[in-house]
Amino acid sequence: MRATAMELETRVGTAYVTAITIEDHRMAVRGDSALPPAETVHLQSLPYELFPGLVREARTTLGVRDPESWRIDVTPGAGGELGPRVRVTVSGAEGTAHLDADATGRVTDRRAVGVS
Repeated sequence: MRATAMELETRVGTAYVTAITIEDHRMAVRGDSALPPAETVHLQSLPYELFPGLVREARTTLGVRDPESWRIDVTPGAGGELGPRVRVTVSGAEGTAHLDADATGRVTDRRAVGVS
């Protein structure tokens, strides 16, 4: 993931982006060069090595018994959060659920949305 992030940084011409989305075999970034660095995420500062564990945890602990898809969204921290917010969402026949983590990979919230 880190290598892909570095390639994207080269393509978009900046390491500071407003959002990162990672899905199975796909990574995308969005940016706004007018925003100050405090309102962005620095691509190389993320704990990519922790992301597979967060996906595994989301797939096995949030009540979606047979997840069909997963997605990681990274956005700047909001409302006093230090560092970016990492949200891992899993979806399956039972519904959708997500967990939020901080920039160190520590889970800060879990939500089962529509899981039956």
